[in-house]
Amino acid sequence: MCLHFGYYISLNSSYQHKYILNFFIFQSVWHYTISTGGEHVDYLDWFPERLAELRAQKGVSARDMSLSLGQSASYINKIENRKTMPSMAGFFYICQYLGVEPWEFLHPGIPAPQMATNLMTAIGKLSHPQAEHILQVVNDIIENK
Repeated sequence: MCLHFGYYISLNSSYQHKYILNFFIFQSVWHYTISTGGEHVDYLDWFPERLAELRAQKGVSARDMSLSLGQSASYINKIENRKTMPSMAGFFYICQYLGVEPWEFLHPGIPAPQMATNLMTAIGKLSHPQAEHILQVVNDIIENK
């Protein structure tokens, strides 16, 4: 028996991507999944890995991040080791600290959201021909992987 309990919907600023965080009970165990338009990610397995990945990209220790968030020194370590999960408010504070929007954190297809944001900001300052040139370079890099 599976009992669907609730969900949280997040839209990015351009309303192009919708992320649904599902809460449900299956075989007496709480499960959380993230749905990103057909792709489902197991929240309990994925979230700690994503947090560790984004924290490492920022170059900060779990202890320093925990203390910066006003939590105990072991707060982030406990999340990354799957001993606890943040509240929704805690999740928003984590995103703010990491410099990412919640939809960027939840999007498994953006491995480096802060870098992507910085890149988009820089490209926005270029002329149209310059931006086209950058796009061509990126496409060439992708094709030659």
